[in-house]
Amino acid sequence: MTKMDISRRTFIHTAAAAGGGMILGFSIPGISPALARSVMPEGWKDPAGGVEISAWLTIDTDGTVTVRVPHTEMGQGALTSVAMFIAEELDVPWKDVKAVFASANRHITQGEEYVNMSTYGSNLVRNRHPHILQAGASARERLKEAAALQWGVARSAVTAKQGVLSAGANKGTYGEFASAAAAVSLAEEPKAKEYLDWWLLGTDVPRMDVDIKTDGSAIYPIDVVVPGMVYASVMSCPVPNGRLKSYDFDVIKNRPGVIQAVALTQVKDKLGTSDQMSGIAVVADTFYRAKTALELMPVEWDLGEGVSLSTKSMEAEAQGLLGMDAEHVEEVRGDPRPVLAASDKIVTADYQRPTESHVTMEPAAAVVSITKDRVDVWSKTQTVQGTLMLVADQLGRPPGDIFVHGTSQGGGFGFGSAHPAPRQAAEIAQAVGRPVKVIWTREEDLAQARTRPPVWGRFTAALGSDGLPTAMLARTVGSSRKPDFADRAIVDQHYQVPNYRFERHAIKSHLPVGYNRAPGTNSNGFLIEQFADEMALAGGWDPLDWRIKMTEGNERWQRVLAKMK
Repeated sequence: MTKMDISRRTFIHTAAAAGGGMILGFSIPGISPALARSVMPEGWKDPAGGVEISAWLTIDTDGTVTVRVPHTEMGQGALTSVAMFIAEELDVPWKDVKAVFASANRHITQGEEYVNMSTYGSNLVRNRHPHILQAGASARERLKEAAALQWGVARSAVTAKQGVLSAGANKGTYGEFASAAAAVSLAEEPKAKEYLDWWLLGTDVPRMDVDIKTDGSAIYPIDVVVPGMVYASVMSCPVPNGRLKSYDFDVIKNRPGVIQAVALTQVKDKLGTSDQMSGIAVVADTFYRAKTALELMPVEWDLGEGVSLSTKSMEAEAQGLLGMDAEHVEEVRGDPRPVLAASDKIVTADYQRPTESHVTMEPAAAVVSITKDRVDVWSKTQTVQGTLMLVADQLGRPPGDIFVHGTSQGGGFGFGSAHPAPRQAAEIAQAVGRPVKVIWTREEDLAQARTRPPVWGRFTAALGSDGLPTAMLARTVGSSRKPDFADRAIVDQHYQVPNYRFERHAIKSHLPVGYNRAPGTNSNGFLIEQFADEMALAGGWDPLDWRIKMTEGNERWQRVLAKMK
């Protein structure tokens, strides 16, 4: 039997084309197929036709509404949630709604029409919804105004519902009035609805990208191909902040497909998350050939000061600091130390979380194509606007020359908010004079990760006669680069211990820090919740009942905890 190595995507495409040889299918219980909306595989391409009502949406003559989504789709539902916000206020049948990615170039050059194009910190739905809802409401009122002018009635007399405008005997579709609405200017922008009036938000709808992600047609940065494109494999110093000393291209230059080696220039001594790192790239006609040649090319590194640090050395320093008073102190509620000293019932525990990398499903990739008139970019990103500015800075070109195209993303977790891959692709493309796709190997992804930093914690509490804590001292040790990582969810934890003090130490670290799925909250939440269990059990309390008791007066926490009873 012949062994075949094929990708998941190739398998799905082949199976679908087999014409009955095999069928892959799925269903979502309770949801009609007619309600399922989808997006194009190349989601940055705006469909032809349609009247632009605003930067946010267009309406076709048949009533189809295309929503332009300024946020990144990483599997969390950005395309669907933004489209739902617009459809809710516009009041248009969900089956008539499509979505595409908005243009970062337009946002930069036309007064930031989308307000904010970033997608991190769990902010899209939580904090961006007011202006997105308002954009839908504005489009609705402009349609009503266009109809009112034609029918000779007041706008307040016009009803907009499910894609139809009406006033008495007058009736027309959104598509019929789209052109007139595009010319309408409102004297005052309308307010969004109250949530009790929602008809769509809060209901079950399938995500808009389900079909393209299940049939393998969704385009990710790693899938993008442009004419004349070559491939680059990159490598930076295995010790963060080290520098490239030398490389010997002659050893590999005659290998099949090899085109060029490009040294990546680091211009800053202290690197930010998105700054260009010192490194080396090999360019070839396929990624495999570029990667293989780079692995075989002799490279020498100046490892820098970080070479003396290790997990073992950081652990030893942290353990020493846990036994010492810290310089950073916050007495949240009084001073627990006298209470602890006088208590005969003490609970204490140490906890640790290690350095953790993002390891998204899709390794970082970026494609950059440079011409005299424009630069086109497809990249791992959680902010297309931010990536546009990075590439403009790297190439020294006006932001208006740069076009960053939204794609599906194979995960983010924070590192995608300012990834260095597009800078690398831009520098390499400029050096070789051809479009370039940079792909990070998984090894490079782990070596250069902006990690969630390690944290160590020691907690001590005194228990009263009722088994509840009367005093607590929390002491943590964390990264010196982002001290807030050692604070969050500990200094502001919500258990109402009468006397509570927080202390923080910082250790020496050369590791770049990133916002790996919540800055500190996940790591520190683990620490404080483990100790909450320890205190509850030591005091004879059920851990859930303990939490309910210790958050009395905090309505939000009480509401959540009550759901767990």
